[in-house]
Amino acid sequence: MAQGYSGRARDARRRHIAPCWRLPRLAITAKELATQAKHRNPDKMITDWHFYLAAIPAVIVMGLSKGGFSGLSLISTPLLTLVMSPVKAAAIMLPILLVQDAVSVWAYRHTFDRRVLLYMLPGSCLGIF
Repeated sequence: MAQGYSGRARDARRRHIAPCWRLPRLAITAKELATQAKHRNPDKMITDWHFYLAAIPAVIVMGLSKGGFSGLSLISTPLLTLVMSPVKAAAIMLPILLVQDAVSVWAYRHTFDRRVLLYMLPGSCLGIF
């Protein structure tokens, strides 16, 4: 017992088995990361026509709801979930919503009322926090 190993750990070391007290490795090495990156295809595009059959109306409905028909946007993401996972559908709709909001802010940047902004600011802060 000069090395400080218990009998069970020493036997596991001799048989090249991991001892029961050793946790699995959680970190990934740079070499493993590079190997995983090689197997990914970044140029892969969605070519399924079912996706486009659902995505085009979903984006049009989302644009209409941003333009003033405010209830139509409730069906855009569920329409996409018919052909893909809900997480991917939400991930596709998010950049579209961000661009639509940026265009709206740019279009109406000169026509805002400070009084209305001050009236709405306390309620929006309560909603955010």
